Amino acid sequence: MTMKGYFGTYTKRDGEGFYQFDFNEKKGIIESVEVVDSLANSTYLAHTDQAIYAIYKGEHSGIVAYDRSTHNKLNDCLYPCGSGCYLAVTKDQRYVLEASYGDGECRLYKLNEDGSIHDRVDVYKVSGNGPHERQDTAHTHFLDEAPDGYIIGVDLGADKLLTFTIEDEHLNLIQSFDVPEGAGPRHIAWNANGDIAYVFTELSNEILVYRYREGSFEMIERHSTLPVEYTGHSQGAAVRLSHDGKHLYASNRGHQSIAIFGVNGAELNLIDIVSTGGDWPRDFNITKDDQYLIVAHEKSDNVTTFKRDEVTGRLQKLEDEVHVPEAVCVMFT
Repeated sequence: MTMKGYFGTYTKRDGEGFYQFDFNEKKGIIESVEVVDSLANSTYLAHTDQAIYAIYKGEHSGIVAYDRSTHNKLNDCLYPCGSGCYLAVTKDQRYVLEASYGDGECRLYKLNEDGSIHDRVDVYKVSGNGPHERQDTAHTHFLDEAPDGYIIGVDLGADKLLTFTIEDEHLNLIQSFDVPEGAGPRHIAWNANGDIAYVFTELSNEILVYRYREGSFEMIERHSTLPVEYTGHSQGAAVRLSHDGKHLYASNRGHQSIAIFGVNGAELNLIDIVSTGGDWPRDFNITKDDQYLIVAHEKSDNVTTFKRDEVTGRLQKLEDEVHVPEAVCVMFT
């Protein structure tokens, strides 16, 4: 059986935009990597049933929509602003959510019925800062829908989690929550019940475990994703929960590794920290059958594949790997 996926890339060196690939689940190898469009700095991707959306960075920045079947461009929505770093689609497939790191903004795009972009209908500017040198101002790194329908923003610069609703095509801030100072939160993964949020921090390389209910967060645990003896520079990147909900994975850029945690209710237990086989593991994703994990390395331009043990959660690196320049996003459809 073949699974279709996509890589988003920078185009600062040799990256060519965003790529399509086929993953052979029987053999555990990536096949047929092809450029979909030479889109400048298409660093993050999202999709609906009808369309694929890619970030675009240029003189004007925003998002571009493509027909999911043909890959023909539907349209774009660009403004004179900084580019985004994260995209997500709401469950009702009516809106695209974009987080902008450089501008510290949460952006809302309305979609047409055919999957094309109607317009950018709202922008919420985050304010705040933190003690770290990279926290001079707000730097929003994540905007996505929580399992209960609230929209959650994560701001690395302000050390904040923000809860929104969408009302009259606007992002309406309900409340915000402070994370530990200097942690620099980046991304969130949720458990299946939607009552536990795993917040991965970029600056402190930690998983902050929160009890979540109706837009509110209460921290209950925190875990480092680095070995105790490690003293070098590292930054947290991607965090994913296996589809069976038994294991949490988080990638460390600098230490070049993935930390593996066992999940027992709200408790996490560190199982292992394994090398990813490349430089700067910016993103990874887990196949829908939970059998494989695919890692994209931004600096070494290679994509590696791991076989996942469904019982223990441990990862075994496979020999096959592919060359994808400046890859920073892995998405399955």
